[in-house]
Amino acid sequence: MTGVQTCALPIFTNPDLLRSLVRPHAQVTAGVPTRIAYDHERRVSDNRSTNDGRTNGGGLVVGGGAVRTTFERNQVDVGPRTPGAGSDGPYGVHVVLDGAVNVDTVFRDNRIATTGGVPLLVVPQPALQPGLLFEGNAWDAGGAATTIAWGASTYASVEAWTAATGQGP
Repeated sequence: MTGVQTCALPIFTNPDLLRSLVRPHAQVTAGVPTRIAYDHERRVSDNRSTNDGRTNGGGLVVGGGAVRTTFERNQVDVGPRTPGAGSDGPYGVHVVLDGAVNVDTVFRDNRIATTGGVPLLVVPQPALQPGLLFEGNAWDAGGAATTIAWGASTYASVEAWTAATGQGP
């Protein structure tokens, strides 16, 4: 695999918050290990982020060719950017438009809350995300209009997005 793998929750000031589990699997020929491959599983779980993602694109961010990454049981609250603080985002969840293929990314049982019209979810290239799955998440636009951008489509409710894509909530 080439490229840089990124998997960031903006509150990562403590490296213990991201646990990478690497499990070796040996390929055996005639009783002799001939090749060792690794299954990579990245879990980002049980974190709380309040307005940490306003300057880097979002509360939960994935891109760069991430493989087998699961975001679960995180609580993310994202409000609008301060004036002059940049132009990308913020978003509650952001699958970055970087041309990379992210494989088997799962968002499960998270609480995503935005305020001030911040979009809940932005996935610019869902076709480049095989295995992308959203399930059991709680979404709250804080009384503002709900915005979910999925490829070329924009949805005004979680229910409409779920009906159209089979994802979610």
